[in-house]
Amino acid sequence: MSESAKAVTRQELYDQVWSTPLVKLAVNYGVSDVALAKACKRLNVPRPPPGYWTQIASGRRIKKPALPKKDEDTPESTTIGANRPTIYSATGESVVTGVQKIVVPDDLRGCHPLISATRKSLESSKPQENQLLHAVHAGTLSVAVSRSSMHRALRIMEAIIVAAEAFGWKVESPGERGGTQITPENVPVSLELIEKVDRSEKERPPNVQYWYKTYSYAPTGHLVIRITNYLDNGMRRSWSDGKLQRLENVLPEVFAGVKLAAEHLQKRRLEFEERERQWAEERRKREELEKRVKIEKERRDQLELEMVGWQKAKVIRGFCDALQAKAQNSPDEFPAESTNRWLAWARALASKHDPFENRYIQKAIQDENLDPNLDCEKRSLYW
Repeated sequence: MSESAKAVTRQELYDQVWSTPLVKLAVNYGVSDVALAKACKRLNVPRPPPGYWTQIASGRRIKKPALPKKDEDTPESTTIGANRPTIYSATGESVVTGVQKIVVPDDLRGCHPLISATRKSLESSKPQENQLLHAVHAGTLSVAVSRSSMHRALRIMEAIIVAAEAFGWKVESPGERGGTQITPENVPVSLELIEKVDRSEKERPPNVQYWYKTYSYAPTGHLVIRITNYLDNGMRRSWSDGKLQRLENVLPEVFAGVKLAAEHLQKRRLEFEERERQWAEERRKREELEKRVKIEKERRDQLELEMVGWQKAKVIRGFCDALQAKAQNSPDEFPAESTNRWLAWARALASKHDPFENRYIQKAIQDENLDPNLDCEKRSLYW
């Protein structure tokens, strides 16, 4: 991913956004698609509407709008992306581009609204079976801790939000029951901060039998940050207090993990979109072939019917010729008026069966999409 700023003109940006999906194009610039959309807005460059690339993949032709004329308030070019400082691990190794240091505040004065809402939710909730308070209201972060660890957990989350926003990442709480999402690469990464709990089996009272076990829980004070998205094996997903290390000191590694997870999820999403595009193209080809087969089969079936009609017409006319000869030799048996009336009816019927007289062949020879080699015997092209 590019980490340096790139200058682009209105025409260049217009050509790019209408030839490459915004999500993919944003990767080339090293920014989110939101940032790229803002650049389009600055330069008054129209963008494809939702569903545009899906319709293009399915074979539809959609007329794109022309690039509007530049007015005096619209710049001719802009710069997308920018150099950013670097965040370092405890060993001094650069692990992710962003803010230089993550400082956990000593208190929650002037904290982020998400922290305030989460704190209010935790303080008003009752401990669940595992003895932890859970923030489960809209607009709250995914935090589950004991009351004694609540203040520390919220200060850590405050530090994460401040650092993420300083880096330009979006932090939000989606859903009716809250949650924590950080979006560094236009792909939301879900986090949770929980406290480890020790579980022990309760002793059963004498002479009482239970078919199930009962447990008691005790919060340990050890905090864990986890990425809850599904990631490939081998990718780190959790960071916690250790015997000598506090979670506050490994927050840079958390950010590095979030960034790697976002890149991984974005890659997976792009791969899925590519598969979707390929499936749409294959489906379009199958449907097109099905349509060709249907038309060709109908054409062949009609030809067979017309050939039968042609034979009928010849038989009818031959019979009419024989009757006419018979009537000439036996006028008393076959009166001229009634015989001629019947012959006119029979010959008209023969004309309806005759493909040369019912206009079938005149129309058929105008068709340019004839395909005698197309296999029309398969029951379905999807199997």
